[in-house]
Amino acid sequence: MLAVLWALPRPTADVDFVEVGPSDAGQDLLTVAGEGSEITPRGFTHLRPRALEVHDLVLAKLGRNSARDRADVGFLVRRGAVDGRLLEARFAAELRPYVLNEDRHKDAFRL
Repeated sequence: MLAVLWALPRPTADVDFVEVGPSDAGQDLLTVAGEGSEITPRGFTHLRPRALEVHDLVLAKLGRNSARDRADVGFLVRRGAVDGRLLEARFAAELRPYVLNEDRHKDAFRL
C-alpha cells in the first residue's frame, strides 16, 4: 500500500493490494494475473484480506516502533497522507485505552 498509493521508494515485506480503477479495468487485470497465472487464489487458501486506513496503518506501526516503521510514518506525513489532529484523536480514543505500556506508546507517538 505504501509503495503503490504513496510511491514509497523501497519495497515492503507485506502483501498489499489496492482497488482497481476504473472499475472495468478489473477484467484486464484478471486476464494477466488471474486464474492460471503464477499467483492464483488457490495458492492463498488461508489469506484473509484486510484493509487499513492510513491513520490505522500509522497507529499499527507504533507498537513495534522500529526505525523502518518511523521512516514509513515520516514518509506518509511528508506526502500529506496523515492528518495530525485526526491521528492524535484516534490514538487517544482507539489505541491508548488498550496498550499495556502507555508511556512507551506515547513516546513512540511523539516520535
